[in-house]
Amino acid sequence: MTETTRVISADVLREFVAKLFEQSGMSPEDSAYCGYALVQTNIWGIDSRGVLRARIYLERLFSGAVNPTPETKSIRGDLALEVIDGDDGMGFVVGKSAMSRASELAQPGRMPAWQQRRA
Repeated sequence: MTETTRVISADVLREFVAKLFEQSGMSPEDSAYCGYALVQTNIWGIDSRGVLRARIYLERLFSGAVNPTPETKSIRGDLALEVIDGDDGMGFVVGKSAMSRASELAQPGRMPAWQQRRA
């Protein structure tokens, strides 16, 4: 038996993975970000956490275990520390939302931190 190696450009793979996530009910923006995150993980050499995981994530989305359209929100916090409820969304999406919020909280002398739940 012979093995064939195929090289697929990162852009093509990113777009393909994003379309899969979009078909699960995720928004085009969130789908594109998940595609980016998985492919980028492979580029960094962490293949066990890259595109290989797409099937598992899609199964969770289609089974209802993961919410394709989460509404993340802060459920408590003070100054630079918040707890973010991810509404059972994809970890990549919830994490991106939490990072955005941390950037809003950042001020001189403060290092923002957060905890995610249900992501």
